[in-house]
Amino acid sequence: MGSIMTDSTIFSYRYLAVVNMITLGTELCSSAAFSYLPPLLLEAGFSESGMSTVMAMGPFMALFLLPVMGTSSDRCQSRFGRRRPYIAFLSIGIILSLTLLPNTKAITAYFTPYFPEKQFGLVLLAACVILLDFCSQVCYTPIESLLSDPCKTETQRNRSFGIFSLMMSLGACLGYWVVSVDWNNTLLGYYFGGQERTLFNLLLILFTLSFLISTYFAYDPPLLDAVPKDIAEATTANARPTVNGNAALKTANGKAMTTVPMPILATSKALPFRIASKISVKNVCSSLFSYIPTCSPKIDFSPIVDTLEGIRTMPKAMKTLWIAHLTTSTAVMGFRLYFTDYMGESIFSGNPDALDGSPVKRAYEEGIRMGSFGLLLHSIISAVFSLAIGAVITTWGAVRTYIFGMALFTLATFIMLFMDGIVFTLLLASLTGFANATITTVPYTLLTGYHQKKELYYQDSNDADAHGKGADLALLDSAYILSEVISSFAFGVIVEITKTTGAYIACSFACGLASCFLVLRIK
Repeated sequence: MGSIMTDSTIFSYRYLAVVNMITLGTELCSSAAFSYLPPLLLEAGFSESGMSTVMAMGPFMALFLLPVMGTSSDRCQSRFGRRRPYIAFLSIGIILSLTLLPNTKAITAYFTPYFPEKQFGLVLLAACVILLDFCSQVCYTPIESLLSDPCKTETQRNRSFGIFSLMMSLGACLGYWVVSVDWNNTLLGYYFGGQERTLFNLLLILFTLSFLISTYFAYDPPLLDAVPKDIAEATTANARPTVNGNAALKTANGKAMTTVPMPILATSKALPFRIASKISVKNVCSSLFSYIPTCSPKIDFSPIVDTLEGIRTMPKAMKTLWIAHLTTSTAVMGFRLYFTDYMGESIFSGNPDALDGSPVKRAYEEGIRMGSFGLLLHSIISAVFSLAIGAVITTWGAVRTYIFGMALFTLATFIMLFMDGIVFTLLLASLTGFANATITTVPYTLLTGYHQKKELYYQDSNDADAHGKGADLALLDSAYILSEVISSFAFGVIVEITKTTGAYIACSFACGLASCFLVLRIK
């Protein structure tokens, strides 16, 4: 990639596609696993409310930890960069959960002499689902920060997050396709031992490859090599002494360390993430946990305090964007989480609690595969729109583009409430892909624009510099994650009360309608 990283290199389509391989892999796991896991939890013995509670636990945990991780990544002093250590740590969590999920029955059988089989199996399955959900949701924040860090112009923002949205859509396409295929009658199914094991082994292989490729080639200079503005944002929360007139950072032991602003340059040796020769468990852990309280009488709660302060002092422009992003994401997230269950029970009249091999159980399984195909169409439309969304934003503006996506989503879910034909439902599901492309692109381009014009958008903030880019992206992602908590728990409770999975679509429509009005308030 050359000895010097210039803007033309960093914002080339080839580089952005390679770096966003981790985006593709993470969305691949999220899409495949979370269209397959709700039915899996129901079949394992969870009730609708129990299943929704398990699905909500991962994002609920992420909701509290995500802003802390965003703030600490802004200040991370690892020689591997500010963002890549966090991506690596969370990716390991995803790999671990994908390894355990298809083996929960074997692990349960091994521990049966020591624990009640059914209870232990349910707890283990729930723990694996929560780990996968938590890591896959939180992993997006350091990826978004990695893309946002070098952006200076609107064109660069639109291109970076347009490719981000495209790779998310392609990952979703691949994930939903993997779920929709009947692997039992294939060579891979015979080799891995059935549908479930084939599915999770494919996810494990594809995600691991995407993780290694992205982290190897991603350009993520250490904090001392970042541009001066980023250094200022990352260190505002610390008391910054000076050494010989230069700004100094505080190290973990409290000593001052001089920072010398450098241009964004990198040799070919510094560019790759040389896992085999450079990385070690000690280095990664020290960079990740330098802000976690140690076992001493003086416990440092500064990351949590800084996070709460960041939420309290959130500028008005960002508060408006945060609320709109919460509502739009709740609508789309609820639809994506439960569309397969809706197809299996409402459209195909199946029953997940029926005996294996019975007609209603086969109907439910066929509905799950057909629902995954509908979400595949949803993701294809999202991917196609992502290719053009940068030009659409330039022509229409960010807010109008946002409204366009959510208006189509609201119309599609409204019609779906009254039309239950299989083909027509799948066509309506494809239209919701426009909304998915907008919620994964527009909010982040807007926030990056806010940071480039803080004097305009953050003028009501007492200390605009206290809002680092990584911290604010984490706060924006917390809205996305909170939307999963709401849609996972509240939608499931409503379905249990109404006794119909059609309530999933009704809830998505209601949130979509509300979001159209909230988006209009965005600056």
